[in-house]
Amino acid sequence: MEELYRIGKIRAIGVCNFLPDCLVDLLESFDIVPAINQIGLHSFYQRNFLRELMAKYRIVTMVWISFAEG
Repeated sequence: MEELYRIGKIRAIGVCNFLPDCLVDLLESFDIVPAINQIGLHSFYQRNFLRELMAKYRIVTMVWISFAEG
């Protein structure tokens, strides 16, 4: 993905459901920071630590929530 990004074939790299430990591993292992991380989030499940970590690296939060549950 990084090579495709460097040669201009893609404009951004995104990840899905990367929790803090996986996100830190990714950031330490690769040069390009993902533009977005899609995570499950709602009013009763804020994931503040993860969102603060993502904000530090300017990773946009994309919210996923199932409307069919509960």
